[in-house]
Amino acid sequence: MRKKGNRKIARRIIALFLLSGMTLFYFFVSRPVMKTECEKETISKITNLINESNDVLLNSKFYYEDMVRVQYDEGGSVSSIFLYTSVINQYSVLWGTEIQKRLDGLREYTVEFPCGVLTGSVLLAPYGKPCSVRCRLISNADVCFKQIFSEKGINQTMHTLLLEVNVHTDFLTPSYAEGEDVTQTFLLCRGILAGKVPSTYIEGGEDALNYLDLLE
Repeated sequence: MRKKGNRKIARRIIALFLLSGMTLFYFFVSRPVMKTECEKETISKITNLINESNDVLLNSKFYYEDMVRVQYDEGGSVSSIFLYTSVINQYSVLWGTEIQKRLDGLREYTVEFPCGVLTGSVLLAPYGKPCSVRCRLISNADVCFKQIFSEKGINQTMHTLLLEVNVHTDFLTPSYAEGEDVTQTFLLCRGILAGKVPSTYIEGGEDALNYLDLLE
């Protein structure tokens, strides 16, 4: 009787150790790997979505002269730079709206990978039956305008106009929730400013002019 009782206790202890080991393995190995796979897939999908949304901008023709007016003084140096912010804002809204529309259509997706990936082993990663994880996304896009002034040759400055989008997404899975940010830039146009660039430029719309400092 004692032997049978001891065997039952031994089996319970072994089962407890196995269960504890499997639980620890899941939380410290499998779960982080699964999280990484979902993060990579989420970033990939959002990046592709942004690239596809570039079509609304690529269908438009961008000319530096349509967005910027440069004035020169009698000595040939740049005296002021006027930005047509109303035009730039139109493109910002157009791109942001298209990206958000596509994000709203990407609410749920499934990430699939071999079960061997959950072992955390590079050798075993390609093996095993397909394992799928259901993800749910909540995303928001924010588009802003940026400009860069950089030296280009002797007495010349490159003026670059960019749109930058930042997509913040919260993706939920059955075992965890995580946030991720994806940022990309789109080149609107660029122009070469001949002569010395002043320390101030003019930025305004149709009704207002504001003097701001240049990036030096």
